[in-house]
Amino acid sequence: MTKSAQNADTTESESANFAPEFTSEQRTALNRRIAIENAPAWRPDPGDLITGKLIDVSWYEHEEYGKSPVMTLAVGSNNTFARVYSIHQTLTAKLMELRPPLGETVTVHYGGQKASNSRKDSKGDPVQYHQYTVFTGDPLAATEVPSGELPW
Repeated sequence: MTKSAQNADTTESESANFAPEFTSEQRTALNRRIAIENAPAWRPDPGDLITGKLIDVSWYEHEEYGKSPVMTLAVGSNNTFARVYSIHQTLTAKLMELRPPLGETVTVHYGGQKASNSRKDSKGDPVQYHQYTVFTGDPLAATEVPSGELPW
């Protein structure tokens, strides 16, 4: 074998063994971390809904609009992950108001673009905005009719 062939073999075997041996549990945890880091962005159409457990919050810096939160959600039961970028001011405002803690179930519904009833642009036309509904906790709890006295 030539010296360059030996170097090629050495380099190949060294790179193959570069990562330490992982147990099955460690490999599962590593794969989960990789899936979280590479979670796709949720790109909703009007009427779309996403529900999941909040596992991370980071910040996205847009040169024109500034900073906005990005939620990473674990959705479904098979460790599927999605990132929710709050690129619209209405979603950012709702998230900043709720400030859900890690581990909380978060539901986001995108209602599409709507015309404001109160705000007008410089031409007198209604300002368009993106409508979001956001709540935390059990997504079905809001459908239950409360009983008892009201506080007012």
